[in-house]
Amino acid sequence: MKCPYCGGSEHWKWNNPEWMKWTPGGMRYWRCSECGREYVVWFGLFPLRTDSARSLVVAWHWFLAVAALGLFAWGIPALLRS
Repeated sequence: MKCPYCGGSEHWKWNNPEWMKWTPGGMRYWRCSECGREYVVWFGLFPLRTDSARSLVVAWHWFLAVAALGLFAWGIPALLRS
């Protein structure tokens, strides 16, 4: 897996931060041994810069919130009426 910042292939696992919980797919936090920057590997295949991964997680959380709101606002009343 190559670093998205410098292209280096040496890395070591870093502890996953709190904002990675409830993410779409498995995300792993890595640190490049060559440039020292942290990055995220999504699904074990896609290296992402940390800010791109954080934006993806925020969008996923908004999607979950809208889906839950839709379920409670329209889904449950429709089930109760039928």
